[in-house]
Amino acid sequence: MPPVPSPAVPADPPIRAFDLDAWAGDDYPARKQHLEQRIAESQGRARVDALLAMARFTLARALSEEGRAALDAAESLTPGPDQRYELRLLRDAFRALDGTADPDDSQFVRAQPTPAAADHHVWRSATLAPSRWAAAKSSLPIALKRLLSYPAELRGRLLTLLAESAGEAADGPSLNLIVLEMITLDGIGSTDGRLDFFRGRLAELHNETAEALTHYKRAAALPNLYGHRAQVRSIELRLASGSLDDPGAIAELESLRYAWRGGDVETDALAALGAAYTRAGRIDAALDIFGLLGRRFGATARGRAALTTGRGLLDAVIGHLETTPGSALDALSLQVRYGRTVALTDDDAGTQQRRLARLLARGGFTLEAARLLHTVAETARGAERAAVGLDLARVLLDAGRGTEALAVLDHTAGPAPDARAAERRALLRAEAFAAEGEAMRAFDALRGLTGPEAARIRADSLFRAGEWPAARAAYAELLDGPASGPGAPLPDDIAFHALAAFRAGDDAAVAAAAERHGKALAGTRWAGLLDALAVPPDPPGKPLSSATVGGQLAAADALAGVLRRWKAP
Repeated sequence: MPPVPSPAVPADPPIRAFDLDAWAGDDYPARKQHLEQRIAESQGRARVDALLAMARFTLARALSEEGRAALDAAESLTPGPDQRYELRLLRDAFRALDGTADPDDSQFVRAQPTPAAADHHVWRSATLAPSRWAAAKSSLPIALKRLLSYPAELRGRLLTLLAESAGEAADGPSLNLIVLEMITLDGIGSTDGRLDFFRGRLAELHNETAEALTHYKRAAALPNLYGHRAQVRSIELRLASGSLDDPGAIAELESLRYAWRGGDVETDALAALGAAYTRAGRIDAALDIFGLLGRRFGATARGRAALTTGRGLLDAVIGHLETTPGSALDALSLQVRYGRTVALTDDDAGTQQRRLARLLARGGFTLEAARLLHTVAETARGAERAAVGLDLARVLLDAGRGTEALAVLDHTAGPAPDARAAERRALLRAEAFAAEGEAMRAFDALRGLTGPEAARIRADSLFRAGEWPAARAAYAELLDGPASGPGAPLPDDIAFHALAAFRAGDDAAVAAAAERHGKALAGTRWAGLLDALAVPPDPPGKPLSSATVGGQLAAADALAGVLRRWKAP
């Protein structure tokens, strides 16, 4: 028996024109009262229709809260299929108006508009604008033409949304079209600083700094949202142009952060303030700002945007620490005081936490670095988990915990790693085996690998095994490499070569190493070692000469200096 075909799912009807003038009515109080009475006097399907009419009225009047309330009431009455479609369309429109729409779940985006469906283009553009400006701008010419006949308040809200998105995307030509329409019609935003704010942003995009500052100054004269936003942009623009230094910016931003609490203004001001503190080297103050961003906004409905702002500040702080010598205590302070906020702010790959762990390890705080990377590895998956495992194994090896490093490498191995990651994993495994005294297993792990890192691990394995002649020869190969660059010998290579030669009784090799590489160890923990090892003994059976005694005393003093400076890696 042939299978019964599934019934076809009816396609959604085309999005029809929005008769916004009829929806809004000429007399607001009279229209609202009429709709309320209609709702009160109807039941069943008629009541749903009445609530839909109220939702259309509030959309035309740009009254989002009232519109959502009408839609919620309609949905509670078991609407019919056609009514459910209308409810969905109106709810998508309110989400677009508020800038909270999900483009992947919007009827305006799923359905493709025809050139004649002007309202579809308006709401499609509004839905896409905050997150996908490149897609939104394709509908912009038709949308702007249709917006000319929208009710003033709704038109102002939608033009503002489009202007915000174009400015964020640094799309000067599109922002220019939107601003021209705002100027032409009703002077939208001319009384609340909005128009001057967007004209300032447009001048910025045209690299007209003086004009941008003039518009921002006019907007900033108003003590409202756009006035305070203009102040933040003015500070950032003057900083970038060199007309304001960081101390001056800090003074202005410290004042501004208390003038407008909540919203994007406060997070933008805090981020700019934290960045200024970072550039001025006031890391404690920058960390306090970062912690404040996490505490104040991390758990709110708009927390994701705040944490994105915090991520930029965190990146600046960590970047400063990475390039500043002696910053280990600041890195430890960041982890101890704000570790939880760092985790909330970080991306899925744990990028900032991994950078912080490297800073901690560089400063000698290997235990804290290992704990942080263990936490990141617990939530990472796939290739990201494997990469975190490599970082963690490196930290454990530097702390002398080779067995734990091997366990981490086994537990975080991902499927089919790329060639570079596979080589790094093999090198780390070989180094861990060498650290644990398992020279043969280290050699097995290095099979097929070349280069200075592999050669260094082979030489280290031989040294730890007490194979002095073989270790001397292995380190000699490293010393024969280029004098500078990636393959250049390290101070440890020179020192261990000399020690292996000394233990092998190869006085000539020790003397040659002292003559050729003695200066290379100056200023390192090994300074003086070659002088101590290269003292020739007096011929047997003869009394010690004064030169020999003086040489041996100098060698002893050099060796004592090595011991004072030396620390286990």
